[in-house]
Amino acid sequence: MGLVDNRAKVMLTRHLLITTYAYEETNIMLRLPVCFAMVLCAGICNQAAAEVLVATETVIGSGVFDGQSFNDVLVTLTGTIDSSTLDVDNPPDGFAAISLTGNATVAVGGVSDTLTGRSVNPANGSLFNGPFALNSTALSETSTTFMGADVGLEAEVLILSASDSSANYATALVGTGSVSGHAGISVGYEFATSSGGFLQLNSTASNATVTISAAPEPGSLILCCLGAVGMALVTYRKGRHLTRAGAHRTTVSERN
Repeated sequence: MGLVDNRAKVMLTRHLLITTYAYEETNIMLRLPVCFAMVLCAGICNQAAAEVLVATETVIGSGVFDGQSFNDVLVTLTGTIDSSTLDVDNPPDGFAAISLTGNATVAVGGVSDTLTGRSVNPANGSLFNGPFALNSTALSETSTTFMGADVGLEAEVLILSASDSSANYATALVGTGSVSGHAGISVGYEFATSSGGFLQLNSTASNATVTISAAPEPGSLILCCLGAVGMALVTYRKGRHLTRAGAHRTTVSERN
């Protein structure tokens, strides 16, 4: 009789160990959605906290856009920049640049398209292809002090710039603000668009304005990620409760 009782106790002990291991394994698996949701949320919040800015250039100009001629129409160039890529070249050059996070877009009147970064000079057939950047060059120099700034968007070749004698070339790209002044363009150059056409600015009828503003934070993404964390926690708590209940029922049944 004692031998039977000992065997029963051993079997019960083994079953309890197996049940405990299964419970802990299930508990770990239930924690994974919570951990994943928290990591996802942290990544999105970190991206939202990064200093992402939107650069917009405007001018009244004339030229050709995707096969259609236009005359004295508002031209708007837009690109997203990341302030962490700012590169300031101190004296003797007086030059600063910041990269666009993607391609620039252009709107002429009510029609818009995306620039590819490829350009051509029809006068001699020269081809250029490069990443987009917003550059700032000092207008003048006195000893080692630079004054004014010529701020413009380019992809190897200048597309549009605004010259402001009161701006500072070294800080014009750092944060939000506006630079307005004489418009600079690469006359006759054809800047290719994603639709297969091109933008060509031949003249301007106004000053150009470069405006840098803060990009809208992805609030909807943050709300979604918080919702994902909440759902994961609910799933975790429900699963943990069911696992505990199952383990309890199995233990009671084994004892009986």
